[in-house]
Amino acid sequence: MSKREIKCLSKPWITPAIKKSFIIKNKLYKMFIKTKSLYYHNKFKYYRNKLKLLIKKSKIDYYHKYFNNNKTNVKNLWSGIKKIISLKPMNSNIPSKILKNNIELTDCKSIAIAFNDFFANIGCSLSSKIPSVNTSSMAFMHPNQVNSIYVEPTSTKEIEEEIDKLDSSKATGPYSIPTKILKLIKYLISKPLEIIFNLSLTTGVVPDCFKLARVIPVFKKGSQISLDNYRPISLLSVFNRILEKIV
Repeated sequence: MSKREIKCLSKPWITPAIKKSFIIKNKLYKMFIKTKSLYYHNKFKYYRNKLKLLIKKSKIDYYHKYFNNNKTNVKNLWSGIKKIISLKPMNSNIPSKILKNNIELTDCKSIAIAFNDFFANIGCSLSSKIPSVNTSSMAFMHPNQVNSIYVEPTSTKEIEEEIDKLDSSKATGPYSIPTKILKLIKYLISKPLEIIFNLSLTTGVVPDCFKLARVIPVFKKGSQISLDNYRPISLLSVFNRILEKIV
């Protein structure tokens, strides 16, 4: 059996009859590999598909019975829901120590302050390394063209279409609601969003809540305890991602 099948056998909805069916399925597959016969190939595929349907039905029956038996137990209800949606716990990989200016920091508060200082000053430190030039930036600009660009006001229909394009499997932004729920209420929020977006375009003011981003330090290479190996990877998204930031 494959690792997937071995893992599958530990599931509570895998009955003894289904376990026997796994054995029969594997025997049919071995016969097909041995004989290369089209007869065994078709028989294996037919049996495999029937087994998949049987496992799916057994899983549905198991959870139907599980939720009926635990409808008064909130803890068990949420435990069952998390198993269905495959919600995996987030692994916390907090460094026990880091190096800053060749000084080893082991205190949690000092480590947090060091990370904050690094990401707060990374922009200034990088810009300071850019060599200065005497040429004005305006020298590289073309003459002004008044009618070169026009930003057309958005509409409720356009906003609803952008909401439909959001990937429900992606993580939401700060203070966001799940994308699936966002799609259900798109007709209720499209008009307020239209007013907010158009007001931002006409006034040239971007609300502070649009500027929120989640910054995660990701290890690249070298020593894992040195701040020099971390790089800020999160950038502000464009307007089609703003929807995830304001709800």
